[in-house]
Amino acid sequence: MTQQTNYDQENDILRKGTLVCFSCSVWGETTKIRTKDILNTDAERDLIDNVKHKIDKAWLAPLKKLRSRAREYLYNRAYTFPIPGFIFVPRGNITNIDEAMQSFAGEFDRLIDQFMLKYPEYIDEMRRRLGSLYNPLDYPSDLRSHFAFSWKFMNLSSESNTELLSPDVVRREEVSFRQMVDEFKDTAMTTLRTTFAEMVNRTVERLSGEKKIFRDTLIGNIREFVDGFATMNINDDEELAAAVDKCNRILNGVSIDAIRSNEQLRHNIANSMQAVQGQLAGMMIGAPIRKLRKVG
Repeated sequence: MTQQTNYDQENDILRKGTLVCFSCSVWGETTKIRTKDILNTDAERDLIDNVKHKIDKAWLAPLKKLRSRAREYLYNRAYTFPIPGFIFVPRGNITNIDEAMQSFAGEFDRLIDQFMLKYPEYIDEMRRRLGSLYNPLDYPSDLRSHFAFSWKFMNLSSESNTELLSPDVVRREEVSFRQMVDEFKDTAMTTLRTTFAEMVNRTVERLSGEKKIFRDTLIGNIREFVDGFATMNINDDEELAAAVDKCNRILNGVSIDAIRSNEQLRHNIANSMQAVQGQLAGMMIGAPIRKLRKVG
């Protein structure tokens, strides 16, 4: 049996998904400024904050918000990975993520087009608002090249794909690589357990005792987690699967309006969810606290 075959068999978890490198850059609207220039300027004060704002940040806000949305969408369907710059996407999420990224990229391009149409107008306005701090060199003529949106899939388990780790590298650093994979396995399991435990804890807290106000997302987030659990459960975590299944049976067929309006139903669900909470607490003993990353 070859070294590469050993590697593949011992790291089957890598076959359950792929690595993604995501990058989205937006032209920086600030630049450094000397203290003496701050003290002796006629520029609008809201454009100076230890740095000079070359452009009104509100004009770039739509692009930055879209970047945050794309990151949040991606990271909520993936796991952090011990290689900087990469995340691990379960195989069942790859198609949806690729389609979503294409949609985000298209929207990003449209927002750049809108910004570029007004770019000359923005420069004129900043000339007026910055006064003595205005510098025409701050505004590149090839501005569009300062924006970028990209994502790339890389498959660690494929023998034919050596973009990230070649067989020679695997052989040379086999021990450290196996340690890295073990770390990833532990992190992925803890992340999924912690994320679900926090949702259950929050639900128990909001539904127990006196009637409290809660948002639809209290239950909606759990249902979304349950729906995507089979895909995200790359460790085949049977303990967590049992807790998720129990939670699903508790909430199956129950509407949010019914939970709000029926006090007895609310108490019954809270009591049942406490049992799930107890299951999860037992799983979390001694585990580091991690959860699916939220990027906003």
